[in-house]
Amino acid sequence: MKQKITKGFLSIFALMVSIASTAQITDPADPPGGDDPAAAPINNYLILLAIVGIYFAYKSLSKNTVKAK
Repeated sequence: MKQKITKGFLSIFALMVSIASTAQITDPADPPGGDDPAAAPINNYLILLAIVGIYFAYKSLSKNTVKAK
């Protein structure tokens, strides 16, 4: 029973530490930011990336599979 209570307290303590360590403190002295830079396009070459990914997956799977005799 004592071991369960100890594990419970340690779990709650670990949860509290993880929440406190990721919390952000805002500083009201920070000046407001200027204009945001233009967004980076993330959809360029997605089709090419998918084709290359499928090619490498095919090559790695075909290299690692044992062929029937």
